[in-house]
Amino acid sequence: MTQGEKTIYYKDAIGVQYKPSSIADGYIQVETAAGGVSTSGSQYGGENAIQFSGKERNEEAEIIVAYIRKQIEDIKNAPVGGVVQQLSPAEELKKFKELLDLGVISQEEFDAKKNQLLGI
Repeated sequence: MTQGEKTIYYKDAIGVQYKPSSIADGYIQVETAAGGVSTSGSQYGGENAIQFSGKERNEEAEIIVAYIRKQIEDIKNAPVGGVVQQLSPAEELKKFKELLDLGVISQEEFDAKKNQLLGI
């Protein structure tokens, strides 16, 4: 395994491999497109792998794997593009009042927008 730290962002992960510990050590490996997917049993030395030993660690490992999978799933299922925040009528009215105070819009334009926002 590599020494030091490595960061893999959830958006870059394509999956997680998990092998519980038994007689042999267990591992959790985060799969990325750049790192490929290994099926040869060489995960123990992979730079995207976390190795652990002892059956008592399996429960903790399963919690970690479930968490990672959930994060990857949430990222993959997130809507594409930015989230458009809609202003409340009060917030929008406040913005138009600022424009009125700055002289960008006239009193008539402000009143028309206020009536529209308040449904008058």
